[in-house]
Amino acid sequence: MLLKRLIIGMGCLLVSVWLSAQAPALEYNKQWKEIDSLINLNLTKSALAKVKQLEAQTIQTGNQIQQLKTLVYQLKLEDKVSETDINQRVKTLETKLASNKDSIFQSIYHLMIAKELRNYFNRNRSKIYGRTASKEPNKKDIQTWAITDLFTKIQTAYLFSIQPSNKLIQTNLNELEPLIQKGNARELRPTLFDLIAHEALDFFKSQEGRINQPLEPYSIQDPKALGNYEVFSKAKFSTTDSNSHYWISLRIFQQLIHAHLIDKEPSALVDVDLERINWVYQNCNIAQKESAQLEAIQFITTHLADVPVAAKAWYVLALKYAEEAASYLPNYDSSKRWKYLATMKIIDTVESKFGKEYPTKFEIASLKKSILSVSINTQTERVNIPEKPFRVLLQFRNTNKLYFRI
Repeated sequence: MLLKRLIIGMGCLLVSVWLSAQAPALEYNKQWKEIDSLINLNLTKSALAKVKQLEAQTIQTGNQIQQLKTLVYQLKLEDKVSETDINQRVKTLETKLASNKDSIFQSIYHLMIAKELRNYFNRNRSKIYGRTASKEPNKKDIQTWAITDLFTKIQTAYLFSIQPSNKLIQTNLNELEPLIQKGNARELRPTLFDLIAHEALDFFKSQEGRINQPLEPYSIQDPKALGNYEVFSKAKFSTTDSNSHYWISLRIFQQLIHAHLIDKEPSALVDVDLERINWVYQNCNIAQKESAQLEAIQFITTHLADVPVAAKAWYVLALKYAEEAASYLPNYDSSKRWKYLATMKIIDTVESKFGKEYPTKFEIASLKKSILSVSINTQTERVNIPEKPFRVLLQFRNTNKLYFRI
């Protein structure tokens, strides 16, 4: 009886502790729903006033996550009310950054600064490109910066945002739930490092902002850049051009792939590796890159053969073969003649291996339908002589009989 009372007592204590922990979260959720409803009704000033009230509450309770969320909302709403200039917005973020000693929140603030500056550039692209660099620029006024100054600041902020990579990888995303926009593929971005690093990659992959190129800019020539993910993750890419966006992108890809090599569920690994293979292929100067790309993709289908996410790699291969088949020209190049058969073989393999549910299921089905659909096309000479025979080019697929009436 005593043991039973003790167990019941401990159970009640645990429940009360859990409820007390849930109460603030539920209260925040309630207030955010009210703010969102005001925004949906276009009551921006009322929503901003509620956000400022909530900010004061978060400062008092020391809830950094909710405080950061109020800052995000505040910047967004203030811009709608009075169009605050870029100097004020960045200064607000830099003040928060300077007062915070937590490296995780510092990373987030650096990311927010980079995105603010990048958004400012996108809104004023033509004006900034036409601006002449000053010998003594006003460092306090971003609106006077030349493009080199602006992109130097953006690049620095992005690099700082991914600097504590180990801590970012270990950070539990559930704790940062209020700050994260929910998608339908959390497994592709399972860590905070994934979220921030992919934001940085979007910037560096674009190659925009490299105005002052060195005499010997870095170019992707090392075959390991297009090797399989195990080879790529261990490769050392040396350069004297450490500001090269190509080089920085390779380094970030390496960090992301290395972080997921030991994952039990390889969705994030496959996703980032396919992104890496495609990007390197598009931007490299590597001999025989076609075969290297093919081998890197096939490495995924071989080493992760029984994992459903490998269907993504199979689909990339199938799409590649289908595109080659579509460009086949009879009597010119016979190497692409049977590529549709190779594509269908891959599709049959994926469907038999993974059943009804797997990633890229709808893409595979759409590709299969396009290949098997009946296609008929005719093309005549632009000029034909009356009452004289004229030629017609007839192209068809997936049919054995054609009937014409002229």
